[in-house]
Amino acid sequence: MATEEAEQISRKLEKANELRLSGNPIKAVTLLQNARKRWPKNANILTDLATCYACIPEFKKAEKCLHQLLERFPKNKEVLLFAAELQSSMRQLNTSLATYEQATKLHPDSAPAWMKAAEIHERQNRLEDSRECLERALQLDPKSEMARFQEAVLLTREKRFEEASQSLCDLLQSGLNDREVHWKAGHQLAMVMDKMGEFESAAQVWLASKEGMEANYAPEIKKAREEFEKKASLIRKLTTELTSARLESWKAQGAGSLQPRILAGHPRSGTTLLETMLDRHSMLVSLEETTCMENEIFHAVFGSHAAETELFDARFLDRLSSFTFRQAGKHYQKSARQFLGKQSEDVTLLDKNPMLTHFLGVALRFFPELKSLVMIRDPRDVCLSCFQQGVGVVTTNVPWLRVEDTMKAYRDIMGVWIKVRDLIPEQGLEVRYEDLVKNPETEARKAVEFLGLSWEEQTLEPQQEGRTIFSPTYADAAKPVYQSAVRRWDNYENILGPHLPLLHDAMREFGYS
Repeated sequence: MATEEAEQISRKLEKANELRLSGNPIKAVTLLQNARKRWPKNANILTDLATCYACIPEFKKAEKCLHQLLERFPKNKEVLLFAAELQSSMRQLNTSLATYEQATKLHPDSAPAWMKAAEIHERQNRLEDSRECLERALQLDPKSEMARFQEAVLLTREKRFEEASQSLCDLLQSGLNDREVHWKAGHQLAMVMDKMGEFESAAQVWLASKEGMEANYAPEIKKAREEFEKKASLIRKLTTELTSARLESWKAQGAGSLQPRILAGHPRSGTTLLETMLDRHSMLVSLEETTCMENEIFHAVFGSHAAETELFDARFLDRLSSFTFRQAGKHYQKSARQFLGKQSEDVTLLDKNPMLTHFLGVALRFFPELKSLVMIRDPRDVCLSCFQQGVGVVTTNVPWLRVEDTMKAYRDIMGVWIKVRDLIPEQGLEVRYEDLVKNPETEARKAVEFLGLSWEEQTLEPQQEGRTIFSPTYADAAKPVYQSAVRRWDNYENILGPHLPLLHDAMREFGYS
């Protein structure tokens, strides 16, 4: 009987996991809630339920599940690590850090707990605390490839570039087993060489690292490229279907009452720099790089967090009901507050996500009065920076494995904005990165006024230690405003040059030709 019961529970968990991964976490929650009524003492059901609640997102319910787990297993190492990891995924980094620290107190021999604590300290710019935790992790597991990589990251943050370079070279020559560490270490080494002014060597290492990823992740990359091109073709089609008359018709229908403000552009165009400034304003709170808007639109239309091709058909969008718009707006606000961890009714909510740019055609159907702050930066610098990023194999970033694909993706994404800005110019404001780093107050004032707020001097104050930035560029955002990133592409013209004609139209549109 016990074996039969265990098999039944296993099947329920497998089904719930399938639903969650296919974009149906709400259905997974229903299945797990029913399973929990039948087997209330099963810890695996509770952990999976917490995970699904976090995906919806229903953070308070996820937290309740974690609280129950920690009450039942207050000293269990695996439970502590699971709870801390889920808290981190919900962007509750201070709570996550406290849980990891609890794990290190109860299990001082847990290298993963020390390692994760070190990562959080590093992200929040507490480098001394990070080093202390990392040294403990390495003492416990000196062969840990991820810990050795994190040490090189920390050396880079500490500007000990020679040591970081040597550490990464040693790591890469040690015969790595972890393919993720392999490509991360390659990208990190190239970045260190770049910081040391060794641009030719950096270019060679970046190219070699990308080639290594192509070999080690061939099946995943093939699938990601197919998915990206499918999505890109749909976006191109919808962009051609956008007209002034259509957008005016959407406005006249008065879609939803919620009219968001977004900070978009292209990844690596300077959105994080502007966001960190604006987030210091007392009457503004920023939602940083989530998929809340997209997910809640998908759910309002299709009942899941997965998109269907119809959503990128203008005639399909024309036929959507006002009820659908209201549901999307209602749940979007709720999801945003989950990530913010506080109410935002009395302040302006700014949804910062560069990838919303390609989604503008859809977003304007649901929020036709949407206002867009859009960062503009020299397309050559943007594409170089994207190519240099150490990002995993995901659909949105797979073009960054090749210079040519990076430029094609830039052309498609920013092509949406070029079309939209001409149709509804009063709803958008471009902020030029080069102007922002040269005259921060002038440009930040324009952005604040565009959002309908009064100027506050604290907008220009330095970033405070401990503030968490979730963008991959968190390390750069911790620095004072700097101009060294302007025209960085000059150092890499040898790898960019053959493909620059792909950017000529965009450069002309944005005034960089």
